[in-house]
Amino acid sequence: MLGGPFSRLTHISFIVHWRCMRQLFLSTPCVVLVAVSAAFQVSFSPAALSTSYCQSMSESAPEVSPPSCTRDAKKHCVPCEGGLPALSIERVQAVLPSLPLWRLSKDHKRLSRSFTAKNFAAALAFIDAVGAVAECEGHHPDLHLTSYREVEVVLYTHAVGGLTENDLIMAALIDTVPASYSPKWLKEHPEAGKSAAR
Repeated sequence: MLGGPFSRLTHISFIVHWRCMRQLFLSTPCVVLVAVSAAFQVSFSPAALSTSYCQSMSESAPEVSPPSCTRDAKKHCVPCEGGLPALSIERVQAVLPSLPLWRLSKDHKRLSRSFTAKNFAAALAFIDAVGAVAECEGHHPDLHLTSYREVEVVLYTHAVGGLTENDLIMAALIDTVPASYSPKWLKEHPEAGKSAAR
């Protein structure tokens, strides 16, 4: 419970500067607490909230717009509570040539895609955009960010313990998300540049 000058507060909300959205989980000073009581209201200009740290991060990050949940793609994930059958290895291997950035695990139960991002902000932007796609589809990959710019996306259907059609659909959808690759990594993996040009 709040006391003192805050005892009459009836509502507390967080207002986040739009350029700092991707920094929210980094605990940067981009969040401003705005208190509204019955006696007064606080107003401000969001444009005035930028800090030098957030400005430098937003300048180095690619402008990636999270995909909307519009249903314009050819295929979409279907709800799964364990009712979908796991795919045969033959089916997965038949589709893999159309997903050149993805690798099948040795046990044939997972698909993974990994790359080195241009910088930390680019890695976060990609992961954030993939998260938006996952929310739209209701099918969530495992997302890993290590060594500040090494990104890995792992797909499998948790309820089945293997791959389903949803995983193949998600892999194709994730391939539509723009990624800002490290120039060195891209030089070693030219297929990523070709995939991005599609």
